[in-house]
Amino acid sequence: QEGAGAPGNVENPFAAMFGGAAAGQPPKKTTDTWFLNKLPVLKRIKRPVLMAFFAFCLYRGWVGRWGFVFGCMAESYFDMLAVPLRVSDRSPFTGRAYVMTQIYVSYFFKLIGYIINVAKGKAKFPPDFSKMLTPPADAGAGTNP
Repeated sequence: QEGAGAPGNVENPFAAMFGGAAAGQPPKKTTDTWFLNKLPVLKRIKRPVLMAFFAFCLYRGWVGRWGFVFGCMAESYFDMLAVPLRVSDRSPFTGRAYVMTQIYVSYFFKLIGYIINVAKGKAKFPPDFSKMLTPPADAGAGTNP
């Protein structure tokens, strides 16, 4: 039995668990996608580098156990920048949980990417939300009486 949900699917081992729901979706873009496309070797070594970096940070006491766990599950190389932000005495994030600092770093780089895309003309400012807010064609179908 071939297909996305087949148990022997090597390409996506979790497709069988989710009933093939995620089989045809492209991988989620991260904040460091541009760098990874320029240097493909970084894409291959991302997980070992992140795990080694956060193991060192755990050893030094810069992150706790949960910071280590969330750091190993990080999506981007930029998430490593959250560690010096929360350790430095001059930072406004000193003493905060790693996860909170990681969220701020991620949003910062997403904002920078959006501003660059607006400058290049790839994105609009302000964003067009009309496609998201358009009601369905048959508004009365499927509603409760």
